[in-house]
Amino acid sequence: MTTDILFSWCPYAATALLAVGFGVRYMQLRNQPGFGTLNIASWNEPRRRRLLQYCLLLLVIGHLSELLFPRQVIVWNASPLRLYLLEGVLFVSGVSVFIGFLWEIVRHLDHSDGSVVTQGADTMFLALLFVGFLSGLFTAAAYRWASSWTVVTLTPYVLSLVHAAPNIAYVIEMPSLIRLHVFCAFGCMAVFPLTSIAPVFIAAFHRSGAVVLRPIAGIVQNKITRIENQLRARNPMLWRWPEEED
Repeated sequence: MTTDILFSWCPYAATALLAVGFGVRYMQLRNQPGFGTLNIASWNEPRRRRLLQYCLLLLVIGHLSELLFPRQVIVWNASPLRLYLLEGVLFVSGVSVFIGFLWEIVRHLDHSDGSVVTQGADTMFLALLFVGFLSGLFTAAAYRWASSWTVVTLTPYVLSLVHAAPNIAYVIEMPSLIRLHVFCAFGCMAVFPLTSIAPVFIAAFHRSGAVVLRPIAGIVQNKITRIENQLRARNPMLWRWPEEED
């Protein structure tokens, strides 16, 4: 029963908390000065940290590829050389990110900026990431060729969640280490909107939305203005009391 709740209902609860949390924080932050110019300060730091960030990007791309392009991953892994290359790159990237992540934990413990809620959320988020990274590395070491078996186990599970018909059979028989890795991902989703880094992503989303919707905004505004003018011209109250038009 506990497993059913963790992998059937918790993903939806985490997604709801992520969406609601982002929405609430966006409403709080959008009118603050400098909101649209928020940046990730660490991207301006030394190259050794940028290398870790690029490794994190590779890790994210690898996980997303397994979820979004399972057939292509299977075809790629059909060649042993390509399989070794993919597994090696992902494992080295994971180790590099984990080392950099330990440094971030030390920095977090040395600084106490922000509200109590933000500090608590940061601590919880970092703890979940720590367990998630560690379990992921142990999974890659203990259960080889994760990129191949993931696309036939975890990918169908995620798709079943998307179709609102969670099939936990793909997860329930998996080793506890892998289930822990998956659960930590959902936990990070739920906590992330409360963290100190969330405003950076919210600001990036705001800027991206403004660029994408800018051409549409003018068209929508013209449509709204035209509808308002038509409603005003057909307002029966103006026929009975013309003075209301002024």
